[in-house]
Amino acid sequence: MQSRPDGDPSAPNVPSSSWDASRTTDEAISIRFVFVSENEVSGVLNPYRDPTCGCTLTTTYRGTITGDVIEGTFHTEGNGISHLPTDGRWRVKRYTP
Repeated sequence: MQSRPDGDPSAPNVPSSSWDASRTTDEAISIRFVFVSENEVSGVLNPYRDPTCGCTLTTTYRGTITGDVIEGTFHTEGNGISHLPTDGRWRVKRYTP
């Protein structure tokens, strides 16, 4: 991962010269569809804007439920040439207070 000129390692993987901190704001991304069957979950997020390329992204996900843990994979595609398809892994754990 490249960092911004000020050294922030949380900057997205873009060349430092194109990083514009004013374009990054926190935004909730809502789930368009979720399907749960026994120990499997899958779904689609509503389209959302990528703050680094300005393109619209769509993400699908799939996972397995094991006790208090859900983990799986995701696939993201953009509508612009500046965003290549991306695959990755995710994991969440439920904590009870």
